[in-house]
Amino acid sequence: MKPLVTIIIPLYNRSTIIGETIDSILNQTYQHIEVIVIDDQSTDNSLQIAKSYESISNKIKVIQRQSSETKGANSCRNIGLSLAKGQYVKWIDSDDVLNLNIIELQVDDIIKSKSDISVCRAKKFIQRDLTLEKEWLEEWGNINNKPSVENFCSYKFIWHTSAGLWDINFLKKTSNWDIYLMNSQEWLFHLTALANGAFVSIINEFGSFIRMHENSMSHHSNKKGKYYYHECLARYKAMNILYKKKHKEIKSYVLLFKKFRWYQLFTFYKGSPFLGIKLFVFYPNLFQMLILIKSRK
Repeated sequence: MKPLVTIIIPLYNRSTIIGETIDSILNQTYQHIEVIVIDDQSTDNSLQIAKSYESISNKIKVIQRQSSETKGANSCRNIGLSLAKGQYVKWIDSDDVLNLNIIELQVDDIIKSKSDISVCRAKKFIQRDLTLEKEWLEEWGNINNKPSVENFCSYKFIWHTSAGLWDINFLKKTSNWDIYLMNSQEWLFHLTALANGAFVSIINEFGSFIRMHENSMSHHSNKKGKYYYHECLARYKAMNILYKKKHKEIKSYVLLFKKFRWYQLFTFYKGSPFLGIKLFVFYPNLFQMLILIKSRK
């Protein structure tokens, strides 16, 4: 029997586009799937639209985050994972779309290669109106080089959230999504996986399509000082993770430290001097880690 694949979608105020996302999943050539949609207490009718799909397909389960649970996509992803029944897990954001054969390709790949994560290519697009054709942009990420911590830290190997298919047994051995990060959560999640020794296999095909719009966190208009503050927090946490895992490549730490300082400057530049000043509290630990790491050589 074919292995079950769980697709987890955190949802918040995507009423105009969530239907296309769900359709791209339900119309997959690989049909042994379950879809878990976790609504983050949307204020539009996103929840109702998702539930309309639930009423016509037994593959879909829609739940709403409880008020007692932490708000945010990371919390929703953790909730979805706790409910997952599949042998493999795929995360997809509520504004993205999947190639209709990608789950089939990735299941075949992860089984044949015996990898922990199968990664495909991702491409950005703009669709200014749902009645118009998609305008295709550049590729998101880079999977042309060797999967490694150092290459990830230098952006020579990096993949989008919805580009991966994960073995749930590996996910159980790694940490959950960080509910305290506003952004860079997928970056930290992926780095943690590599630090935990994830074996990554590659599919050299576009399987994930990333919608660019003004409401997306990565849109330039949303990159305020707080955004870069959380970029710094993610790099600090990454250095701690690598240090605890006794990662030996000094270059990885140096790259993360340089990014921390660069994003701190942007925190100031983007109008959040208080947050920029707060980041100085991390420097003693950062310098201590760098000194101790060099002493390991």
